[in-house]
Amino acid sequence: MDEPTVGHVTGSVTSDQPFVIVGLQADLSDPHSVDLGTTSNFGPLETWGYGATASVYAAACPTDMYDAETCSLIAQKDFTPKDVRPEISLSDSTVGPEESVSVTSTDPDGGGVLKATWSPAGGTPVVTVLNLNGTTPLEISEDGEADLVVSRCAIAPADQCTAFAPAFGALRVHRNLVPSVGTIDEINAGNTSSSFTVTTEPAGSPTMSWHLERVGGAGQIPGESAVDRLTGTIDGSNIPVDGQYKAVGTVTVNAVGYGTYTDVPFSSDAFTVNRSGSLPGIALNPATTGQITGTVTSPDQPFVRVRLSSNGPTQVVTMTNGTGSFTLDTWGFDPTAPVAVEAIACPANDPLVEADCSATNTSETFKPKDVTPDVSLNHLAIGQGQTVTATSSDPTGGGLLKATWTPEGGGIPVVTELNRNGSKVLNVSEGVGNVVVTRCSSAAPSVCTAFESPISFPLTVDLHGPVITSISRSTTDGRVYPNVTGWSKYPSSITYTVNGGTSDVVAVKISNGTQSTTLPVTANKAVWNGRIASTVVGGTFTVRAVDSLGNPSDVGTTVTVDTRRIVIKTWQKIVTARASMPSRNAFFAGKCSTLRRPARTVWPGSIGYYANTKCRDRRWVTSGVTTAHATFLPQVDKMVDLRVDTYGAAARVRPRSQGLIRYLTTSGFWVNVRPVARTRAWHIGPTRSPGGVVFKDNSFGWSFAASAGNRYDVWKFRIVLRYKGLG
Repeated sequence: MDEPTVGHVTGSVTSDQPFVIVGLQADLSDPHSVDLGTTSNFGPLETWGYGATASVYAAACPTDMYDAETCSLIAQKDFTPKDVRPEISLSDSTVGPEESVSVTSTDPDGGGVLKATWSPAGGTPVVTVLNLNGTTPLEISEDGEADLVVSRCAIAPADQCTAFAPAFGALRVHRNLVPSVGTIDEINAGNTSSSFTVTTEPAGSPTMSWHLERVGGAGQIPGESAVDRLTGTIDGSNIPVDGQYKAVGTVTVNAVGYGTYTDVPFSSDAFTVNRSGSLPGIALNPATTGQITGTVTSPDQPFVRVRLSSNGPTQVVTMTNGTGSFTLDTWGFDPTAPVAVEAIACPANDPLVEADCSATNTSETFKPKDVTPDVSLNHLAIGQGQTVTATSSDPTGGGLLKATWTPEGGGIPVVTELNRNGSKVLNVSEGVGNVVVTRCSSAAPSVCTAFESPISFPLTVDLHGPVITSISRSTTDGRVYPNVTGWSKYPSSITYTVNGGTSDVVAVKISNGTQSTTLPVTANKAVWNGRIASTVVGGTFTVRAVDSLGNPSDVGTTVTVDTRRIVIKTWQKIVTARASMPSRNAFFAGKCSTLRRPARTVWPGSIGYYANTKCRDRRWVTSGVTTAHATFLPQVDKMVDLRVDTYGAAARVRPRSQGLIRYLTTSGFWVNVRPVARTRAWHIGPTRSPGGVVFKDNSFGWSFAASAGNRYDVWKFRIVLRYKGLG
């Protein structure tokens, strides 16, 4: 390292590493690269703001770039930085009303940052960054006295500063004059006059103007103004009425170095004028629960004000032959500590102005008596939507009972005034803490005391639900059918799984806003049968995980309760005879018979089955005439039975004829053969179960036929399917 110069240091480093960082005080933010195994110069590094000792640090790195994990400190060298003291001057060392102050610095050889600090006792330090060479105003808003300390600081880091010593002189700021008034003695029968003295900071050549003001009363009594002195003399003969008074006035002071402070107001503490003679006397009876009684005497005043410790209940006692009695409530005052009863004699009661009363009072002390109420809380832990109620039984007590909820960790106390005999919902905020019950004075509600056996309850107010990631459900559509049993498609219960929950998840709450049920969680699962108590309530419900206090999670899901039941429904379809044939050639006609289309012109789509129109052979193979028909049945939950009805009639030429209807099995056989009557009407077909006649593609086939001389006209078929489904 080279010999340091003012504000700088230079030197060289040697290393077998390809990259070296060099910096001051382990601040290696200004890297300096050197070649492998060679010597290289570094600097200059700025040393402004560093004190009597400093260090240069070097860190070596295995690569040509800085990495905090692979680079390491390899060298340190201490040195003594050099600095130069600037010339500092204040525009004024005493600052008075409406004045300001600035600092002029001359620092041609310096660098970094100059900071001026002024720290008055009990005030806020004022730090000002100075111009190195120039004038800078100080931003001072408070009065006070302190030396001006100037420090030199590094540009970076900004908190690297060293103060110059000694300081650059004292700075006294008194923009405001502060008068204070000494104690004024009482004026009484043996002391007919008094005086007071006003002192000021700063001091100087004064002028004072003043008068007396009666406390709580109207009017002023002039005082003797003075020049070049700050004392006043009070002549009791100029004060017509006893009472309490204050000396009030203004001072004008011309202080050397500060200027003139004009008409600055001052006011003394109250003093007493009491020329009435004897002071009141007081005698206390033994204290009873919640009250104190006693007697007072006042030979010279017709009224006495009696009160507890200056801030408790007050009673005005009217004297009879100089004597009176009183009763004061003592509820709320500490039964373990003495309490004073004060008596003050007064000349009037309407209005009772304390300023007219004797300020020299008499007092006696006693220990109050209290009774401990019976107080209980309905909960020691509550969650969202819950309240905590305090129930009190205090038949022989009085005053006010108050419950104070104080959460731990610096929470704000919340106070609730209780019903002394009854219940009251407490005002609480979230947190863990204690509820403490105290008795307070009705006349002075801020006077409260805990009971000799403290009434305190631990309370937890938790308004946050458990944290979970999700709630999954056993059905994809989130529906449940409580009125259905034995159908996997329509589950009568639903299972919920709480995912990612902590141990505070104890139940699942299902609610529609007006009705709710809570299900215990076992192994993160809860099962619901779609009922609230034992009643099925339809609609959509929200599902939330809850903790032991009933707080719901933010994350949840929904469930829909479907109140429908399984009922038998009917589906039917009407088709013409021709339209229901799967093809035009789906028929057979023997050589003796005819298939006529249409059977009647007024029946579009009808078919006539005419046997033995060409010969008389009545065998089926020669006289039979038949058609095949088919339709697709709807996809339903469960088929019950089906049939095919026929709308037709015997042909006019053979009015006694009948036809035949039959169904096709999945094995290719014809079953359920039934004759169809000759009348023109809907003729009900045979009813049968769907087993064996409904094909895999949900199709169903049937046939109509006539033979042996029968001739029959068919217009329509009606397919009737009964099935089970929700309804």
